[in-house]
Amino acid sequence: MNPQLQQLMSQWLAQQPNAEQWAPLLQSLTTPAAEAQPQPDPGQLRRLKLQAQRQARIIASVADALGACQRCIGLDPACPLCGGHGHPGSHGGDPAVVRRWLAPVLVPERSGIQPATSC
Repeated sequence: MNPQLQQLMSQWLAQQPNAEQWAPLLQSLTTPAAEAQPQPDPGQLRRLKLQAQRQARIIASVADALGACQRCIGLDPACPLCGGHGHPGSHGGDPAVVRRWLAPVLVPERSGIQPATSC
């Protein structure tokens, strides 16, 4: 594989929330026998990409509501956006959204949800 393309793919992979799903694909493309290996199903790759994008949007909306880094929620010291300092509450947030999400858990009798007796 072209070294520049390999570097670009590695950089892209590092930015993906589900990088572990993409790592085998990158590994297969960088092995010398990559041409002899069966190619991944384009439909499956498209579905995985859409799933990763949906998950990234969900994480970003939760992070926004919590006032945290959209990329790592403050958990990754190597994060290029926050350096691990984007923990919940580090830059605003939306308490009304958080209360709306947590109200059924914190006050189950109001939500009509019965507490679980076992997991």
